Amino acid sequence: MFIFTNEGLFSIARDQDNNELLHVRARRIEDLRSLFPGKEIQLTPGRDYRYRVILSRAEAARTFANEIMSIDYTEFERSIRDIDFRVLCKQVRELAKDELTED
Repeated sequence: MFIFTNEGLFSIARDQDNNELLHVRARRIEDLRSLFPGKEIQLTPGRDYRYRVILSRAEAARTFANEIMSIDYTEFERSIRDIDFRVLCKQVRELAKDELTED
């Protein structure tokens, strides 16, 4: 699952050995730090996502539910402070518009 917040892009997948754990992964360590302050961030060199936090399903659900409950903007892209990430989000939106819009 991919989740975009105004702090970053996250990929979430279950742990291979423990179905109750989820890996929240990111390409930029600061994205995980902003969402999970104080949590141990694992470095996984050579992997598609270099950084990850391992959480229970409940903790991951609470974290992302809190993100939803704290939305205070009327336009997502304008809420993104990181200019490079804002540009990426606009590109994703345009690609989705071109590829996923029904005629």
